[in-house]
Amino acid sequence: MSSDFLCENTRKHLAENFVYFYLKSRHFFLIPKSKSNQLCELVKEIVLKFADDYFLLFEQFLKEECPSIVNSYNSYKNKLNLQEMIDLSLEHLLSNKKIFEILQNKFNFVEPIEIIDEESKLKILYIPIKETLSSIIKNETLLKYIIINSYLNATNKENFFFKSTYFEEHISPLLTNKNGIFIKLYSDEIEICNPIGSAKTKHKLCVVYFTILNFPEYLSSSSDLYFLLTVFNDSNVKKKGLQFCLFPLIRELNELYFEEFQISNLIKMPVIAAFMTGDNLSIHRMLGMQTWFSSGYICRFCFIGYKQLCSIRLEELSTLFLFEYRDNSSYIEDFKSLSNGLISPSVFRSVAYINFQYFSPLI
Repeated sequence: MSSDFLCENTRKHLAENFVYFYLKSRHFFLIPKSKSNQLCELVKEIVLKFADDYFLLFEQFLKEECPSIVNSYNSYKNKLNLQEMIDLSLEHLLSNKKIFEILQNKFNFVEPIEIIDEESKLKILYIPIKETLSSIIKNETLLKYIIINSYLNATNKENFFFKSTYFEEHISPLLTNKNGIFIKLYSDEIEICNPIGSAKTKHKLCVVYFTILNFPEYLSSSSDLYFLLTVFNDSNVKKKGLQFCLFPLIRELNELYFEEFQISNLIKMPVIAAFMTGDNLSIHRMLGMQTWFSSGYICRFCFIGYKQLCSIRLEELSTLFLFEYRDNSSYIEDFKSLSNGLISPSVFRSVAYINFQYFSPLI
């Protein structure tokens, strides 16, 4: 192996680890991007000092144990040019594309897709489910759970989803080979600035995540295994509607159901969004229902009105269970007539298999 080849590979390896150390430091200490240059210089100084100490100790070791190759090592060290290597690696920090390349190699990160509406210039970021799943199955433990807990093979008592009546009656009939990857969606609206300040809605974001129900409960409930799907400014919904904001998600849900997800040459499974959770405000908006709860039809499960609910006396609480409940057919009819609390057709009606009676359970 030539010294030039060895130097080049050493430079590349050290540069990637330098960037890795930089990103980890920035993430761990929650350092804003505006302070990136200062952090770069600090990390650069740390790496240089560490490398100098390491080469000094290594050179001392060679002099004592292998004096015959000290000259070769010095030649290699001169060609390495550590200072130049560190300076060149800083270029990685100036390009998001190069950063994502390193993140993909180190962490299996998936780069989001930026979608911009040509007319309004509104923007959404979307992380494809397929790409995220491809990243997840690189972990052998998670892959094992996906395959073992794919319904037909689900003998693990830790997973109660496959034992539920909902799964047996409404999800199982969707499967052709009795195997699948089942996901739970979660939506929320978040404020990234003072929620009672003058700009309280200016920076409000809507986010959608998913987790995999094939995993045992102790894994699927872990925040580390909630995967971001899409994020967009909440004002986009008012300007362009959820049809624009969620169209890449809706399209991919249909594709992954009909075309399925290729795990290996021998294993291919459909991906099914079993249900969606979130607070009342978020779920009502996803369903196309009114998002105010002080009048009209305030319940997504039945046809009770606000005034009717307020008139129930304490001793009559048992009558709550006697109201007429919504089902999938009534949702479809109300989408057409925009009645009974429905103010717009739900964007999820375009997903081929969604049953609106059970899609948004109370959890």
